[in-house]
Amino acid sequence: ASALLFFIAEQYADAYEAGGLIDVGTGSMEVRRLAAHVRDLVRGRVQAIASRRSQSDANSSPELNFEQQAFHQFASTLADGIEFLALDVLSEPPSGDVSHFRQAGIRFQQVLELSGHSNEWEGLDGVLRTSYPGPAHLASLLLAVTNGMDKVCLTKVPPPKGSDENLWKRWLRFRAQDNPYVWHNHREAIARGFHQVGTNSVLVLPTGAGKTTVSTLKIAGTLASGKKVVFLVPTHALAEQVTGDLQGLFPSDRFGMKVSAEFDSLLVEGNSLQDIEVMTPEGCLAMLSYLPESFSDVGLLVFDECHLLSPENDRIGRALDGMLCLLAFCDKVPDADL
Repeated sequence: ASALLFFIAEQYADAYEAGGLIDVGTGSMEVRRLAAHVRDLVRGRVQAIASRRSQSDANSSPELNFEQQAFHQFASTLADGIEFLALDVLSEPPSGDVSHFRQAGIRFQQVLELSGHSNEWEGLDGVLRTSYPGPAHLASLLLAVTNGMDKVCLTKVPPPKGSDENLWKRWLRFRAQDNPYVWHNHREAIARGFHQVGTNSVLVLPTGAGKTTVSTLKIAGTLASGKKVVFLVPTHALAEQVTGDLQGLFPSDRFGMKVSAEFDSLLVEGNSLQDIEVMTPEGCLAMLSYLPESFSDVGLLVFDECHLLSPENDRIGRALDGMLCLLAFCDKVPDADL
């Protein structure tokens, strides 16, 4: 319950930590499935939930008494609801007319109503009441999660104006497999049009606050608009690391995009910038001097570690290169975003 409470409160780091403490190895198969689903839901592993879908047998064992059978059926129904919720987060199309979101809510509400049921039976004095407080409490928490899920789903972020909507949605579905949720600060940036073409921004966030999620949204929006991206990093060693990271975020086999750090290949006749080109400010400044026309299709310049523009301890050389690079880029590509 604590993991879900943290998740509802959008304390995702605490929810992640609490989710890791959930025991997924005790109880019946349905109880273990439910525990694993809750753990993966709060930890953002919705693809794992979808992969486990329909791998259970909800038939009750004849060895169980009525109360035990009812409890296991509640666990199965809640697990089914989480699976539908995971499919909605991943924007998987429903097989029928009822959306995955609605299917999840129906199951949670059903458990909530039946776990505290009262009825009058003919021939019996009084009212027969059934009470399963554990499933009822879990169902109420999952309903709260469901009601707030729409605003935190990465796949629900609207495409930038003028972009390829199909490419945008495909990339969001791909990215949601690892990072399905947008945090409060992400939504604040999105509401201000951060990912829209034509918006310039300076992004200042502490470590672990989700700079990667926000910046990749901007990069994806630029690529979906048919433009290229130049990504500046301080050192050549970091360029290799960032190139690998970005290629993993925009894999060529899925989206036909290439990330490169071999910008000097532009000196070979007929070559051009790749979809995402990673380089140092010094290298970018050199290319802007020798081959400014190669930047004509660039729609975004990302300057990582841009605090380097402010010199420290009288070491002004690198800061000057960064400033000159930025000024030259704005001069050659005035319509690109920064």
